[in-house]
Amino acid sequence: MKNNIAMGVKTKYYMAFAYRYRFLILWIAFLLEFIVPSFENNINYHFAESIIFTFLIFAGFNVLLARKRMLYLIVFLGITIVLARFINDDVLPLWTEYIKDAVLISYYSVIIYEIFKELVDQQKVNLNTIGAVLAGFFVIGVIGGVIFSSIETTSPGSFVGLNEGREKVHDLVYFSFITLTTIGYGDISPVSYFAQRVTVIFGLIGNFYSTIIIGIIISKFLSSKSK
Repeated sequence: MKNNIAMGVKTKYYMAFAYRYRFLILWIAFLLEFIVPSFENNINYHFAESIIFTFLIFAGFNVLLARKRMLYLIVFLGITIVLARFINDDVLPLWTEYIKDAVLISYYSVIIYEIFKELVDQQKVNLNTIGAVLAGFFVIGVIGGVIFSSIETTSPGSFVGLNEGREKVHDLVYFSFITLTTIGYGDISPVSYFAQRVTVIFGLIGNFYSTIIIGIIISKFLSSKSK
């Protein structure tokens, strides 16, 4: 009985800790998911990818742990993403790709909403706030990668400088972040009219995000210092 009680107390403690730093944990999950494709030629790549992807899904669940209605939605979307990930794309019609992309965008949109809500509602700047800022940028970058991938799937050749096969998706995620940060190396370029317009929009989003978020963080930091 005592062991069960102690285990229950520890479980609640770890859950409270995980929720307290939910956005920092989410950012770490996104960072790992972003870095892992660099080791794709490694023999342990697929195992590591599965573990990190599962961690990312649970990190998304953890963000909405206290918001029951939205938690049900993100659990449904997360399970759908996991199932879709392990289905062979070669046996499915093309339209299923658009459904998968729509589910991914919906999943990340729910998370980005919660991140912005946290940044607006939070009174003090702490470690979790910084995690929310970083995670928010990663979420937008991944959404951009999904959108650019959908454009390329719909109209092949919309971007030049891409590798073939699965590497193409990684290239477009990379291109999304390069666009958001307005670095613009030029190794990958949009050539179709629609791809160019969407790229411009994401460049503007990157500038908007940086300006607004920095303003919010500085405002809250100065406000907490003056009290």
